[in-house]
Amino acid sequence: MNNIEFNYLLLNDKYFNPCLDLLISVFTEIEPVGKHLKLTDNDLREFVSGLLMHSYHQKLTWIAIDKSKDSVVSALVFTDIYDEYNPKVELSDKMQILFNLINSLYINHEHEFNVEKNIGTHTWMVAVDKDYQKYGLLRNIYKKMSNWGLQNGYKYTLGESTNKYVISSLKKEPGHIILNTIPYSSYKYKDNYPLADLTEHTECIAYKFPFQFYPEVDFDMPK
Repeated sequence: MNNIEFNYLLLNDKYFNPCLDLLISVFTEIEPVGKHLKLTDNDLREFVSGLLMHSYHQKLTWIAIDKSKDSVVSALVFTDIYDEYNPKVELSDKMQILFNLINSLYINHEHEFNVEKNIGTHTWMVAVDKDYQKYGLLRNIYKKMSNWGLQNGYKYTLGESTNKYVISSLKKEPGHIILNTIPYSSYKYKDNYPLADLTEHTECIAYKFPFQFYPEVDFDMPK
């Protein structure tokens, strides 16, 4: 798999369902909190489908395609903060634990979501197929999104990270701002500590990251 070629593009109809399946598989099998909570397809599918459709219409989901297999192997799902995704589905108990954690990260930072249209984005989901973990796919997709975002008026993204490797990488990037950090050991939900024994990864963060221009990837950019 050393000589794989990838295409990076905005999500389209052809890849919508494969992208949906990838997101669900990563958040049930790999993502630390989802894996720890034992999230299932039933917990996620209706919610993620609605999110992906919302982002798709905003032209804010980027994917990586393995050209040889024509398969989706990575995805970043953004939304416009001004027109945020508000799920209409009933969340399972496990999903409520996750959502409460995310909302807790923005206590005292609620103003970050009070912006005009086409200014800020929210990074909702990040996924890489388990067999493609060491190809820099997320970094390359992010560069594409950053260039495209700047060309379309966006200035930054807000997001949350639950993975120590992503957090470590993020902290090396210039311009990043860590808005808040919650150790899993101290996260309390309904008088319980549901993530206290999540030991491989120790904390989650909320961050703000300014978009930058990356000339090395500024080609065949969609309009």
